[in-house]
Amino acid sequence: MRLIWLTLILLLVASDGLRAEELLQRAYEDRADTSTDAQVHVIYALPAGAYDRRLDVLGIIERSLGVANSWLAEATGGQRLRYDRTADGHLDISFLQLARDAETYRGFGGHIRDEIEKDINAAGFNHPRKIYLVYFEGKNKRTCASGAWPPSLPGNAAVLFLLTTFSKAPPCTRYWFTWEEPGWWENSAVHELLHTLGFAARCGQAGVEGSHVLDDSKDLLYGRSRKRGERFLDVDHGQYYRHGIEGCPDLANSAFLEPSSSPAELPPGWVPDKHCIYSGYGKRTCRDITG
Repeated sequence: MRLIWLTLILLLVASDGLRAEELLQRAYEDRADTSTDAQVHVIYALPAGAYDRRLDVLGIIERSLGVANSWLAEATGGQRLRYDRTADGHLDISFLQLARDAETYRGFGGHIRDEIEKDINAAGFNHPRKIYLVYFEGKNKRTCASGAWPPSLPGNAAVLFLLTTFSKAPPCTRYWFTWEEPGWWENSAVHELLHTLGFAARCGQAGVEGSHVLDDSKDLLYGRSRKRGERFLDVDHGQYYRHGIEGCPDLANSAFLEPSSSPAELPPGWVPDKHCIYSGYGKRTCRDITG
């Protein structure tokens, strides 16, 4: 019976342009972990009726994030984000077919990221030591990317809105993934993941407005430009990386970076060893893993 169902699925998907070998590579859930450390899990999320560009199985996302992480390692002197990986060392990227269509999500306005987080959590992506980077084949009314920002906006998902268009500004679709130096999507991925880890925190030195820094437009956490070109990580080490401010979260100590410091820091307000799901704007409900 399992063979019959697999054959039917292969035939149906092949008719939509997805090759059989790509389907067999595709992961529909989080694969078995190779590490118990805190890590970033990547999801390629397709709203109902959306065109499947197969970014998860063609190597596009993996190569793009490789470029982004290499830049981060250079900027930090060796630290990089720890991504969830398979036993053979590749990124563990999950494919998620969402039940709601892109226009329904877009209708949530400023809460679209929260609704996507709600849906990925409900689909089982709520591991107590993971945050999620979601490549979403849909639009946002306001931005090309968005992340949580604990403790003000707790959450475990950063979302890239790949198809956003604006009435008076160039669309996000003008950008493509780069495999040499970081471009828009590479910078945005790291930018939103850092927000989701709680950076930049308000306790940083002067020059922080909300979750962004204001002192240099080339800073990765500057609020606007993320185009290709020279980028810095906390230009003066006063806001979020190696700032030396006692009691203030420091990216250098994050449990989601490797190598990690000891003791490693989880995001502000993070509830360790519990499954937490979105339960309303700025709210999360947590339960014991065994519950």
